[in-house]
Amino acid sequence: MKYTVNWHRYKYGNESDPMIGDFKYFANKEDAIVFLEKKANRIRGIYWAGGYVEDSTGNTIYEILA
Repeated sequence: MKYTVNWHRYKYGNESDPMIGDFKYFANKEDAIVFLEKKANRIRGIYWAGGYVEDSTGNTIYEILA
């Protein structure tokens, strides 16, 4: 099964700015969750808009919101 990590951030830290999003694929659920947690810690604060891990059927299995 393939897992997709999606994350979004505010370019300048303002909620009125457009969000920038990106994604990355993983074969292992645990690796995907660890990657998202590290990404959230790296972006931090007002720049982080949220992120989630979904499986190949489109079900959200883990998320980190603001």
